[in-house]
Amino acid sequence: MALAGCLSGGNVLAADPSVPAKPMREITLVSVDFEGTKVWVPGTLVAKKGDRVKLKLINRIMTGPNTHGFAIDDFGVKVVVARETPQSVVFTADKAGLFPFHCHLHPPHIGGQILILE
Repeated sequence: MALAGCLSGGNVLAADPSVPAKPMREITLVSVDFEGTKVWVPGTLVAKKGDRVKLKLINRIMTGPNTHGFAIDDFGVKVVVARETPQSVVFTADKAGLFPFHCHLHPPHIGGQILILE
């Protein structure tokens, strides 16, 4: 490997085992219709500052529009999720606090919150 790096003019660097990889927090959310109200569940998410957060979003609302939105404005997350077509989004929780998430396509739908611990 080192020879190939020298021949190509590039640098070959091994990962430093003393530097831990950033944790990946994986969370699945499902959009459902509960007695006529559209909601993402679970409604409260928790991660730690510095975590990479991977959200798997599944739209299981079988009535009305085929798509629903999911947004966390404070982290620049905004995706459209088609019925029964899961979407994944990854972001870094780079600040602590309590941040709302919501359906940016249908404001009356119930959102939730993500708590980022220090």
